[in-house]
Amino acid sequence: MKKRFYVAGLFLVLLSLSACSKHADLDKNSCVFTIPAKETNEVDNSKYNELMEEIKLQFDSGSSGQVEVKVENNVSREEIPNRHDEIKVLFTGELRDKMKTSLDALDADKATREENNLVTVTRLKIGELAQKLPVETTAISLEYLNDLSSDYYVTAALSLPDKDVIPIGKLILE
Repeated sequence: MKKRFYVAGLFLVLLSLSACSKHADLDKNSCVFTIPAKETNEVDNSKYNELMEEIKLQFDSGSSGQVEVKVENNVSREEIPNRHDEIKVLFTGELRDKMKTSLDALDADKATREENNLVTVTRLKIGELAQKLPVETTAISLEYLNDLSSDYYVTAALSLPDKDVIPIGKLILE
């Protein structure tokens, strides 16, 4: 075992000496190795800025601060087979409470007309906004925290430019 460490150490010393000898312009008494800086793979999300502003106006026209809009890149979802960018519309506060109550009632088949229409109109708006996306592989989702003490988000609406991944539903007019 000691022999392996000795051979590995000797190999590293020889490797560093040979690397230093290849650079004639370096001072013979020193050899400096530099490790290239890690490249950042920052994505330019500025192409979504205009649409994000429009989303804010659609859902938070009074600037209540109950709507957060952000972009997540390289998202993987069960409903969408390929990785994609996603504009996430996050409801908080009173908007979150209304959407949660309405969606829970809709899922339990106990939704009032107002609750049904709130979910349907919201999904319709998300679908219309998705048609304006500059990239076909981008999605828009509307989410809220299921429980304020958890990190689990419920997706109330999810649309791509060419389809609504979560069906919109039907308006009740009576």
